[in-house]
Amino acid sequence: MKTPIIVGISQFKQAKDVPDPDTPIELIERACRSALLDAGPKELASSTDTLYMTHTAGWPYRNAPARLCELLDIKPARTIYPFIGGHYPQKFINMGAKEITRGESDVILFAGGEAEYAIRRAAKGLVKLQLPPKEEPEKYDGGRKISTSDFENAYNLLFPIGLYVFFETLLKEISGRSWREHNKYIGTILERYSRVSSKNNNAWTQTPYSCEEIITPANNNRYLCYPYTLRMTANRMVDMSAAIVMTSTETAMKLGIQRDKWIYPMGGADLENIYYATQRPELHTSPAAYYGSPLALQQAGLSLDEIDIFDIYSCFPSMVQIFLNEIGLKMDEPRGLTITGGLPFFGAPISNYSMHAIVTAVEMIREKPSTKALVAALGGINTTPSFCIYGNEPPDRLWGERDDSGIQEEILSATLPEPVKRASGNFRIDAYAIHYDRIGNPELGTVTGMLDSGSRTLAHIDADPDELENVKDKNIIGQNVEVKFNPDKAKNFIKL
Repeated sequence: MKTPIIVGISQFKQAKDVPDPDTPIELIERACRSALLDAGPKELASSTDTLYMTHTAGWPYRNAPARLCELLDIKPARTIYPFIGGHYPQKFINMGAKEITRGESDVILFAGGEAEYAIRRAAKGLVKLQLPPKEEPEKYDGGRKISTSDFENAYNLLFPIGLYVFFETLLKEISGRSWREHNKYIGTILERYSRVSSKNNNAWTQTPYSCEEIITPANNNRYLCYPYTLRMTANRMVDMSAAIVMTSTETAMKLGIQRDKWIYPMGGADLENIYYATQRPELHTSPAAYYGSPLALQQAGLSLDEIDIFDIYSCFPSMVQIFLNEIGLKMDEPRGLTITGGLPFFGAPISNYSMHAIVTAVEMIREKPSTKALVAALGGINTTPSFCIYGNEPPDRLWGERDDSGIQEEILSATLPEPVKRASGNFRIDAYAIHYDRIGNPELGTVTGMLDSGSRTLAHIDADPDELENVKDKNIIGQNVEVKFNPDKAKNFIKL
């Protein structure tokens, strides 16, 4: 058995006003070359036998891994390129650590990035980008499956924000806070993220925002879905890339890689929640995170109190709260909740944000070797949390030694039946979301809840914009109303 270590890291942020911007693949190539250079030995590039690459969702390439390998002049035996998912950088590390341990890989390159900001500039005619035609990738490892069901999509839930607002309204209700109090609570959490981003040279946004500036709607901070404003959600319009090189201690010694470069993935876990949100018995929890973080800590031989720094995935405020609840942290955690600034402020290169968090953790451990870091990543709609502990010591237990299948089966065994598509009768509201248009007016209200039969369903609120504006601050969770299926609109509706 071999011991996996990270030996090379890099992250890159392209200037917003660069006259000749790099394409996504060029940005990723830049990060890969820097990570290989950071590790040291020239032989590492030619020794790379595995490439893990996150999906370049901003510009689909026919075969992005092949193009990257061509630019880097490397010939890995395996390339892994899955569909979109924010958990993948962290899950990649955990998978790679197991492969190194078993001797299935020797040198692994992890890479990803996006150039959404440059692509938008090009679309406006401000710059030119030498991009190939958009093509559906010829393959996705693991297949192509979106995180929402057809039924959920029919109720405007294809974009994640609606379901995350469902979670938020339920978290607020359980907390006992008024909406005013709750908005200040989540705004204070994000203010802490913003402060970190403002001091991070790698962050896309370095403007420190106060709680009020984050939660208050304005021309440049409109509501997307109450209570979420633009500044409360992940910012994908960035040009960023990152890369990591992993090998074994044996190979590192053979190649002469400096010991101060070695950082150990000390323990990790990858579990999945029930796939579709409408089939979960609870919307405000994450059993996969509840079990996953202690498993990672146990493998590392550490307690939560021994972790020095955290990076908690922050696509939406509800997910930060869910992670904190399941891991056992408080909003005002003195060790902090992020080392980058988070997805709203640091920036969110779609599937690759957490690679930046991992690179930042490695940088901090190299600077202060006693540091222990916990990175919590997430894919889907609170679907696939992924954890890893990083430090300068090997894990207590070998990677791949633990079998989590029993825990995974237990999580999935609670799956509810498919939601009722044509609902009628008494309906108890569990959560709701009020969507806004681009000029700041409420345009659609959606609820989820339970029928007397114990089955879940979705419904739209039958209300005009003025009525929806009044609904957003009301306490409607727990309210019993009549739900009816409208055959002309093929949707369920309620009236408050």
